[in-house]
Amino acid sequence: MIRESWDGGEWQDHCRKLLGMRYGTNIQFIPDRDRGDGGLEAYDFDGNAYQCYAAQEAYNTKALTDAQKAKIATDIAKLSKDLVKTKKL
Repeated sequence: MIRESWDGGEWQDHCRKLLGMRYGTNIQFIPDRDRGDGGLEAYDFDGNAYQCYAAQEAYNTKALTDAQKAKIATDIAKLSKDLVKTKKL
């Protein structure tokens, strides 16, 4: 299915479904919390973290890439700022 836009809940459900299909029981989903999940959707038990992001606006390739890079940088900064909290995730 090709989608041009997703609402947040649909996108999250879709990402979780894909991650679950790929990793089965080797994945831990992180519950939504107000600014508490560091932008992460899940991690696998091999130590990889997963972030799913769907831009809300229609972008050209450069604007979309810039938005994705900004989202990743913001969330990495959040995760790095409080390592104790991040480890609890």
